[in-house]
Amino acid sequence: MTRGASTRIPREVAALVALNAALLAALALVVWSPAAEAQQRPRGDYTMVAGRVVNAGPAVVWVVDQTNEELIALVWNAAAGRLEGLGYRNLVTDGSGLLRTRN
Repeated sequence: MTRGASTRIPREVAALVALNAALLAALALVVWSPAAEAQQRPRGDYTMVAGRVVNAGPAVVWVVDQTNEELIALVWNAAAGRLEGLGYRNLVTDGSGLLRTRN
C-alpha cells in the first residue's frame, strides 16, 4: 500500500454489511417480539339430528357439540353440492339468558 492511498471499502462489501445488519435487526425483532399462542379448544362430542324448519325448504341438520356447548344448523345446497351454515348458537349464553328471565 502506498502512502496517501485511500482505504475505501468496495461497494459490494458495503452492500453485504448493510444486508447482514438488516437481517440481524429482523432476527432481533422476531426473537424479542411477544409469542403468539393458539386457542385451546377441547375436542368435541357431537350429536346430529335431521329435521325441518318452518319456511326453510330442504331438511336441516342440527349438530350439537356437547363438550363446547354449541349448536349449528346446516342445510344442503344442491346447486353448489355442499353443506352450508344456516345458524349458530352458543348454548351457555342462551342458557344463562333463560335463568335471568325466570328469576
